[in-house]
Amino acid sequence: MRVVEGRRLTGPNWLLRTHGAAVQVAYDPGEVHATLSKTWKARVMSMTTALGWPQQARLRVHQGGATFALAAPIDLLNTAVDVAEWAVEPERFDRTADARRTFREAAKAEANPAFAALAEFAWELDLPFLWDEKVVSLGFGASCLCWPIGDLPEPSELYDRPFQTIPVALVTGTNGKTTTSRLLAHMARCEGLHVGNTSTDGWSVDEHTVEEGDWTGPGAARKVLRDPRVEVAVLETARGGLLRRGLATNLASVAVVTNVSNDHLGEWGVDDLDDMASAKLSIRRGLRPGGKLVLNAGNSPLVRVARDEDIFVPTLNTAWFCADPRDRTFDEFLRSGAETACVRDGVLVYQCGPHREYVLALSEAAFTFGGQARHNVENALAAVLAARGLGLGWPAIRDGLRSFASNPADNPGRANVLALNGGKVMLDFAHNADGVRSIVQLARALPATRRLITLGQAGDRSDEAIAELALIARELDADRYLLKETEHYLRGRTLGEVTGLMRKALMGAGVDEARIGVHMDEATAVEAAAAWVQAGDLAVVLVHDSFSAALKALQARGATPA
Repeated sequence: MRVVEGRRLTGPNWLLRTHGAAVQVAYDPGEVHATLSKTWKARVMSMTTALGWPQQARLRVHQGGATFALAAPIDLLNTAVDVAEWAVEPERFDRTADARRTFREAAKAEANPAFAALAEFAWELDLPFLWDEKVVSLGFGASCLCWPIGDLPEPSELYDRPFQTIPVALVTGTNGKTTTSRLLAHMARCEGLHVGNTSTDGWSVDEHTVEEGDWTGPGAARKVLRDPRVEVAVLETARGGLLRRGLATNLASVAVVTNVSNDHLGEWGVDDLDDMASAKLSIRRGLRPGGKLVLNAGNSPLVRVARDEDIFVPTLNTAWFCADPRDRTFDEFLRSGAETACVRDGVLVYQCGPHREYVLALSEAAFTFGGQARHNVENALAAVLAARGLGLGWPAIRDGLRSFASNPADNPGRANVLALNGGKVMLDFAHNADGVRSIVQLARALPATRRLITLGQAGDRSDEAIAELALIARELDADRYLLKETEHYLRGRTLGEVTGLMRKALMGAGVDEARIGVHMDEATAVEAAAAWVQAGDLAVVLVHDSFSAALKALQARGATPA
């Protein structure tokens, strides 16, 4: 057994409900993981007892190794990482007594009593509390006060300060989290509130980007929650942040898991769909008592793991959505009186106990394409339930659904339809099997004389997964398939290898070689798609590299919002 990586856990996470440290380990051939895991835990318990730390340790065994975690005082997380690693590799010290002495000295050097006292003060009074390596803060939004972590006030100085929370939504899932987050933020704007939002494209206030980039981790959450303009926060929360660091807050009003599907498996101890569902469901640890958890009743791995982990507890209000009200699992929750949302006769319907609210016809929600974009129907249902959890009224929810558009302004990179040369181009960021399947199903439902699709994939996916993506694209029965490489996504493969696998899969599924084109970068594939489009055509352009570059290239050729 050897250490692969140690890391601090700065908030509630997949392994722990609190802060601490984690160590990812690899097993050597022939090692018995049960024995090694038991030995690790025994060493940790012995050392944390000697250090006076919480007696809490957890582990998850995964393919080829395990992840171990231990709880620790909030101001001693670096020392906690050292303890976790020593418990894996005790040979780092000649004797346990030497390790104990070293860790006591390290804890003494790292300790920040003022920080620990301020954290305890916040927890006792349920105050919004955020921290990072440089800054500690109390309060969200306009009530937030920040201090350098090395110059903190005494708690006694703060009792008369009106530190307030604000409504907070956390949104995660394999697909749909960005659209759901943006739609929910848009609904809150329709309520007249100032909204902070994080996403894979940046973080924003009132739908104006403050900073571009992938802002879906705890650092992004802190930026939004500390912004004095923000009255409600909608925080897209990616898997990476949940697994590597944890959540920034445990005072959210609502948390959403849109779905889980086969993507990013084999990373951070997530081997299969049940692991992914469990990891995503850890977002519930960011909820305040009585907060609402919104789940997809039509996503069987999510439902199965939710039952296994016994999340149906009195302090947690679980709401369910499903596009099809005839789904047996959804019907079970509906009959139990749970809060639900579904589609009936083309209308979004909310129900809680005996109360039923007919929210809006899908024909009025343009981003659902009249209900043909099933994935966006599900995103709309999730957003409706989350909006109620934030306290939004029905007029704002309806206005938000009506005015939210599937264009580069409201929802960049998500089923954006542009007019070009008398035909249409659909730009989308879909890059995994379920995402591509959703776009293919939508494209098949839209009228077109001819169809084209561009397709690529990162090289770290398996040969089988790359071939599967091509076969899903085959379901479009396109007149033209443009396969593309992306050099900085090769991830260990040679240039041309990914497109070769896709080409082989398409030809094996009956696609004539003349219908397949291959491009060595995304830019030339986009240009080729734009040049191909004529009146009545539909080109589905799946962008993996740069949405903004693809959009600019199409606009340069005269593309406009459809």
